[in-house]
Amino acid sequence: MTIVAHELKASYAFIERNFFLTRRYWGWEIAFLVYSVAGALSISLIGADQGSPELLLTLMVGAIFWNYLSVVFSWIAETISVERWEGTLEYTMMAPIRRWAQLLGSVLYAMAYGLVHTAVILVVLDPASLHLVVNPCVSKKSQESGEDEASSAIFPKRSTNCLDRKIATDLADSCQLWKR
Repeated sequence: MTIVAHELKASYAFIERNFFLTRRYWGWEIAFLVYSVAGALSISLIGADQGSPELLLTLMVGAIFWNYLSVVFSWIAETISVERWEGTLEYTMMAPIRRWAQLLGSVLYAMAYGLVHTAVILVVLDPASLHLVVNPCVSKKSQESGEDEASSAIFPKRSTNCLDRKIATDLADSCQLWKR
């Protein structure tokens, strides 16, 4: 029993060490988080552009799950690289612990860090917090030209203001120009 307790304490030491590494390089962690949020938002906007709630939900779940797996596997894969970079590889490999204890500590930290990372992205991607829905604008005749104006835009759910609809229509029209 004492051997298992010793190895679990060693695993906790690796969890703590990874936490301190994250805290030391917090600027890089923020940069990677912003990059992940931007990627998830761009993937979600693909579904929003298509106007399909099912596609939007599928893309959001896929982006979040992909991000979680990416963070977990990156932390586990970069364990040795970080050890080399910090100059502690020799000390870690000579420590009187089993490799499974080191791996367990690294994996547990990676899973916890991945959950925190994913929670931040969930807060940003939450449609209720953004108040965004996909609203197709109905085809209508323009009073000035008499032509049909059909567009699809993303704008706030509670927006009934004509100015907001005008901005959304202009946004959709400019998007149509880029598609040509």
